[in-house]
Formats: sequence, structure tokens, C-alpha cells
Amino acid sequence: KKIKNIKSPILIMHGEKDPGVPLSQSQRLHKKLQTAGAQSELQVITGAGHGGKEFQTPEAKQLVLDFFSKTLKDH
Repeated sequence: KKIKNIKSPILIMHGEKDPGVPLSQSQRLHKKLQTAGAQSELQVITGAGHGGKEFQTPEAKQLVLDFFSKTLKDH
């Protein structure tokens, strides 16, 4: 219910090999956000677990920068 009130763009970054949180959970959240009309982006980080060095690579950092550039350009 509260998902309908989300107005801010959401970036979901999920480790491909996360042992604690199934990828399907982030996929479901992403789909529900989109269905509710929210701007949502899901990025699956190859080889990453639940956090860790894979989230700090230049490529992962670029994903974040690109997301901010896209979503904040109008603000």
C-alpha cells in the first residue's frame, strides 16, 4: 500500500550471489514499484554477495553516477 506513495526515483543494486536475500525479492520490489508508477532501476552486480568489493568497482560506481545523472537532471 505504501509503495504507491513513493515519488523519488529508486536504484536497487543486488548482488548476483547474495546468500541472504534472494534476487527474486529485489525483482519483485522493482516490478511493484514500476507497476505503482514509481521510477525504479534494478542493477544486478555480477559475482557479488550481500555487499562487498564488487559494489565498489569503477563499473558499479558508474552505475550510481549514471542513475543520479539521469534522475536528478530535472531537479
